[in-house]
Amino acid sequence: MEETIFNCVLCDATFPTRDKLTHHYANHTPRIRFHVCDMCNKGFYTQGHLDSHAKQHSSHNQLFVCKICGKSYNDEGVFKRHCNLHTKIQEMFTCDKCGKSFSEKLFFEVHELTHVGKKPFKCEICTKIFFEESAYLRHRDSHKLDLNRCNICSKEFNAVKLEQHEKTHQSLTCGLCCAVFSDQTSYINHSMVHKNRKESPRQSKVNICSICHKEFKSYKRI
Repeated sequence: MEETIFNCVLCDATFPTRDKLTHHYANHTPRIRFHVCDMCNKGFYTQGHLDSHAKQHSSHNQLFVCKICGKSYNDEGVFKRHCNLHTKIQEMFTCDKCGKSFSEKLFFEVHELTHVGKKPFKCEICTKIFFEESAYLRHRDSHKLDLNRCNICSKEFNAVKLEQHEKTHQSLTCGLCCAVFSDQTSYINHSMVHKNRKESPRQSKVNICSICHKEFKSYKRI
């Protein structure tokens, strides 16, 4: 395995660890003379590095300076993205009890309830959240006129949720007789009926109830 070497960029000295290199740099620091840019106050170790940097401030390159932290950019797009970071930080909602921050007011308000032992009320139909029980109950009642019942399991949903819910039953439809089941156990038991019938071709015809899926030898007994 090749050994890692850490090189000093100021005197070409080498060190086996980063810590020793850092300690070595402390010896250079008192003797380093920083070359400071007059336009943005950035410091450089050599005049050459400062001269290269100064070209960014030429007349054809506009410098964009952040009014909040003083950082400068010669690219407007990069500058705007930087400013947006400050905006997001300013818009954070911070809990004065535990110091946690949230970018959205809703999550912040939900979090605040945890400090007073309250839980928000969540609508099981549309997932909206309410902080007062009375508002939640009024909202819940508004769904009653819009509810539709599933033909398979009789659960109630609004139109959108019902469509999503009905898809959960698609995999429980018998591919031989199109009988539909609301649970896996009933579906498997029903499948065994077809299997046993196939293995016993001489068995008399079995009639299956479309509601409870029980078997009857006579159709009249269903």
